Amino acid sequence: MHLYHFLKLSDGISIGFRSTADGKGINVAVDINGPKGPNICGYDLFYFKVLNNGKVFPHNEGYVSSPETPIRRYCACQKTANGESCSAYILENDNMDYLDE
Repeated sequence: MHLYHFLKLSDGISIGFRSTADGKGINVAVDINGPKGPNICGYDLFYFKVLNNGKVFPHNEGYVSSPETPIRRYCACQKTANGESCSAYILENDNMDYLDE
């Protein structure tokens, strides 16, 4: 099990790092208000991946362009999913409209 190692910035943002399961990069978690609640994926907690070649992607970015599995389904800020792909939704749509659902 790979645990995140967090750094807290002076503005209260926490950034966590852990290696990817395949060893090809690191996973990054960004909590925009640190340990304060609600600590919910897609609300104040967002995930990214940094590959060994330096490229940065929102978590599950591959779902964005697939019409069979639209990003809204995987954004998963609804009760039926985990919210880990919300960073991809925000970057593609420039909003957090999924919070209004």
